Amino acid sequence: MPAEPEQRAAQDSPPPQVPLYAKGSREEEAELSLKRTNVGRPVAWTLCAAFLLTVFSELAVQHVLAIRRAMAAGEAKGTGDTQTGNWETLLPRAYSVVDLLPRLGQVRAARSLSDYWKLLPPEQRIKDFDASLEEASVISACVRPRTQAWLTGLGGAGNEKAYCGRGPWLFYRPEVDYLTGPGILEPAVLRQRSRGGRAVQPDPRAAIVDFGRQLKTRGIDLILMPVPSKPMIHPEHFTARFDEWSGALQNASYEQFRKDVEAAGVVVCDVTGSLIAAKHGGATQFLETDTHWTPEAMEAAARQLAAVVGRRVASGAGDAGSSLARGVRAAAAQAVPAAYRQETRVVENLGDIAVMLKLPPDQPIYAPQRVTIHPVVAVDGRPWQPSPAADVLLLGDSYANIYSVGAMGWGEGAGLAEQLSFALQGSVDRISRNDSGAFATREMLQGELARGHNCLAGKKVVVWEFAMRELSAGDWKLVELPAVPAANSSQESLPAAGEFLDLPPGRPVLVTGTVAAASSPPRANSPYKDYLMQFHLVGLRAADGGQLRATQALVFVPAMQDHKILAPAHWKPGRKVTLRLSAWSDAAKRYDALRRSELEGDFLLEPLCFGEDQP
Repeated sequence: MPAEPEQRAAQDSPPPQVPLYAKGSREEEAELSLKRTNVGRPVAWTLCAAFLLTVFSELAVQHVLAIRRAMAAGEAKGTGDTQTGNWETLLPRAYSVVDLLPRLGQVRAARSLSDYWKLLPPEQRIKDFDASLEEASVISACVRPRTQAWLTGLGGAGNEKAYCGRGPWLFYRPEVDYLTGPGILEPAVLRQRSRGGRAVQPDPRAAIVDFGRQLKTRGIDLILMPVPSKPMIHPEHFTARFDEWSGALQNASYEQFRKDVEAAGVVVCDVTGSLIAAKHGGATQFLETDTHWTPEAMEAAARQLAAVVGRRVASGAGDAGSSLARGVRAAAAQAVPAAYRQETRVVENLGDIAVMLKLPPDQPIYAPQRVTIHPVVAVDGRPWQPSPAADVLLLGDSYANIYSVGAMGWGEGAGLAEQLSFALQGSVDRISRNDSGAFATREMLQGELARGHNCLAGKKVVVWEFAMRELSAGDWKLVELPAVPAANSSQESLPAAGEFLDLPPGRPVLVTGTVAAASSPPRANSPYKDYLMQFHLVGLRAADGGQLRATQALVFVPAMQDHKILAPAHWKPGRKVTLRLSAWSDAAKRYDALRRSELEGDFLLEPLCFGEDQP
């Protein structure tokens, strides 16, 4: 039956429009104002010209200053980059964007859509390049510190890495994110972190259990020591909402994480409870403007860790006649310390979070903090040293290094390994590196074993210390520990190292070479002020015309010192460089614990060198 005229009219009419906002609201007034605003041509051209002038004036200033600095550096060398062929150093860093693009040969070699897709630069490289442009900006370097001082001093505003708390207290954003974010073991979180441009192995349980299994096959026990962060212990200094809070804050998945790794046979030494108890006793557990704990908190943690190690010894983890067992028995009997003693020293420093704010050098907002540390020495007065023959090996990050590595500014000889050794009254071995506690020290251990240095020989216990924030932010990659030669095997049975330079200790040499590959550069907004890059050099020649035994070298070179980006951070493949090379063992004591990046590829067995740029 045909539809009535009213029905046909209703079907043909357009659907009613739903208003985006209420009638008479500020949104409607704004829309009407924009629709009724007329911009004349002179005003429009003036605004466009001002915008373009603002954009291109920064580029012009950057060009002029970059070229003048490069030419001045060349004159200081006596040769100049224009004479050595490194024309790219005369231009601002923005032009190095071409390094992100694939080479013509790579494009020609691509055969499929997948091949072309792989030629696209990784997301992290693009972000690093963008950050390097920001750090190199002359105008930004002049304006940002003063602007930040104004924002921090008047408004209590931090930046993308640092949060301003109450009074002089500062907090590191990744540590706050660990507490406020979702559970670290939630399936959606694990899936998200395992995908995308910064894909990682997100599940810490897999890496920890696998590492514990590998150690167990060698007769070694693993003790895990995740160190709590400042906002977990002192949230009352972040916001007044926690003034009456008596416990510790924690990620929603932490208890499940702990149960799972303990069920797999890994011992967990969690010092959170003891730090909270000490806090209730009136002792501050963390530095005011730094990410790390106070000397008192670290020493208390070392005593608790020593008790856990002692229980493992008593339960059969160690030989009753070992130095570890003897030290534990002496400590339990409250015997007079016979191996190590503590000294007292006062140090003063401005915390790493305050430095991350990038305030002017003369800023009056945050003052250096003074603390008392207790360096550990042998009874004869010799400074504490890690012992390869020790029963205990400590793998640690910056929480272990804070009072041990002088470059961090808080003294030397009083770190976690030293205090553990004092509490045990026995020797301790150490492998440590600032940052990346989720994988860095395991990779260092892997490298030592691969090069034939069996630093697990005779070990009864391995302590793996890392910052608890790594559970949500770290890359928990699986690291396979290689087999090592038998004790009676010769050095010649090791795999050949190829044509890489292997310098003897104490025999430095001045060389020239060409950069074939460079590891990731530093970022100035890091909480760590020093950074090493690794370079693969080819075409090595002795600067004095002498003979070298190899034409290649794998070299660590300082790329950032005291938050200042150095020239090697900008070295690209193809650049000719002059370096003073020495054996890595000569520099390891000073640089081994510092944050660094390493080359990807088959370099694990190659000998390492340390290089100093020769201006």
